Amino acid sequence: MAAGMIALLCLLTACSAKTVKTKTSAEVLLNERMAASYRIHRAIARTEASRYLEAEEDFKWADASASPEDRLETAINRGRLRLRQKDFDRAESEFTLAMSLEPKSVPAVMGRGVARESKGEMAAAAEDYLEAVHLEPKNAQANLRLGLVLVTMKKYPLGRRYLERAVELDPEGEIGLKARVLLESTQGIK
Repeated sequence: MAAGMIALLCLLTACSAKTVKTKTSAEVLLNERMAASYRIHRAIARTEASRYLEAEEDFKWADASASPEDRLETAINRGRLRLRQKDFDRAESEFTLAMSLEPKSVPAVMGRGVARESKGEMAAAAEDYLEAVHLEPKNAQANLRLGLVLVTMKKYPLGRRYLERAVELDPEGEIGLKARVLLESTQGIK
């Protein structure tokens, strides 16, 4: 910052030059963090609107953020973008990157499970969903997806247990309804 600007700020705020430099540096960092957050959220909105190229530009800009939280959020949401584009290999890579940044991120683990399930890798998807259930036992979606994958793998008794758990966790909601339908369709199968 120019010496003249520091002197002017000192006169206006009645503080020392060192204080002005410190406050200004903190404000710049805060503004950079807010700009990255804005870009990430705009990219999410653009993804939802199927404006993928514009979303990717915002994600690229957010990649430069120094904040680990921004990088995690960018990787998860870029993975979701890849899922919408049906680019399951790149989606899996993005979610794996997110997991390297935060191994206990349930959205990252679930996202990778969805990518693997979409590629037909049911055993790998089941591992991810099981990890999500371990991290967040009351996550109805994780229980539903794990139950569905296990049923697809013809592991009916085990799959039914997770579907029943999804119904317990979301008895009146959409997830519980889906789990009930799956339970009814697998009733009597061993």
